[in-house]
Amino acid sequence: MNKQQEYISPLLGRVYTKKETEEYYQKCLALVREKGWHIDSVPDRFISSEMVLIAVSSDSSVLRIIPERFKTKEVCLIAVRKSGFALEYIPEKFLDEELYLEAMKYGTCNSEAIPKRHMTPKLCVFSFFTPDREHNPKLFSFSWFIAARIQNIFPKEMLGMTSCLENSLKLEKPFETIVEECEKILLKGKTVEELLTHNHPWFRRQGLKLKASNEQIH
Repeated sequence: MNKQQEYISPLLGRVYTKKETEEYYQKCLALVREKGWHIDSVPDRFISSEMVLIAVSSDSSVLRIIPERFKTKEVCLIAVRKSGFALEYIPEKFLDEELYLEAMKYGTCNSEAIPKRHMTPKLCVFSFFTPDREHNPKLFSFSWFIAARIQNIFPKEMLGMTSCLENSLKLEKPFETIVEECEKILLKGKTVEELLTHNHPWFRRQGLKLKASNEQIH
């Protein structure tokens, strides 16, 4: 491909000199500020992290057309705050507790939309809360419908976890306190070996943490 072809854009024309290049980039930024999807008309070499943030902040669906190298954790978090549909275009490596919790805080995703392998005790507990205006967990109520969803994720530990949730919510305990109590119930009586061979990723991660901790002690 001719190098000059990189500069061709239906909306922006082409440039040749350094000064024109700088001016061209500013035109690209202005165009993307006007409408996020205009980034699709910006030549690849002119796309920047700044431009991507502007585009995704304007319209989260832009995430599906931006180059993979610009899909950072920051960009993905911005996208899910605006729409749960953005989850479809987020790299697997960023689909973690932090990202799903952010989506739940902003009301763009609920626990049913989260794959079983990505669910964690914290995400389960948040299912019983509703986000306030500052996107922090606000006490809601116990729901057997949601509890059934948790049973599908942590079937063996469901009885103890359900009892903990129901009592904690009645006592209006803080969100983080309930999460800690539920995690203790899930881990109670399990050896490092059992955790490392568990069929759910959350347990395996806890097993790796305990193993590393024990190795440091010895």
